[in-house]
Amino acid sequence: MEEGKGPKYGIGITDNDFISIKQTFEEALTDGSRTIPPISVEGAVSSLLGVPLPKQLLKLIFERTENVSAVNFPMFVDVCTEILLHTTQWGQLTKRPNSSVGFSSYPQQVQRKLIKDGINFNIMVVGQSGLGKSTFLNTLFQSSVSVSSSQPQQQQQQQ
Repeated sequence: MEEGKGPKYGIGITDNDFISIKQTFEEALTDGSRTIPPISVEGAVSSLLGVPLPKQLLKLIFERTENVSAVNFPMFVDVCTEILLHTTQWGQLTKRPNSSVGFSSYPQQVQRKLIKDGINFNIMVVGQSGLGKSTFLNTLFQSSVSVSSSQPQQQQQQQ
């Protein structure tokens, strides 16, 4: 894991999130240094999230940057990560679900779980000897799940 890359606060930052944060930080760089002034953090985070920051988040940024002369990239990632814990506005970091979510997708979710975990059940096939019970089961499951007897029924009864 690269320096400054979460999850410091219990929030996972994906590689794409990390790239977006890095691009935002690099856009905020003003001179040849690899740090930004603390005053620029507010604008950079606001740009990343795509919304003006509410007072509580501005206060949080101020608290994290008030005693530093410059903010390096790992500190910027920490500030962004902490901000994400306090807002639902994720801007460029917004995740879109890969498929539909909710009750409409429940049958597909159950089907995927059954395919993944398998299904346990019992089957009882009853009938006279030689009628094809074992063949039926083996054909149904496309494998040898039922062992057919190689002894005629009369020999089995005698033993």
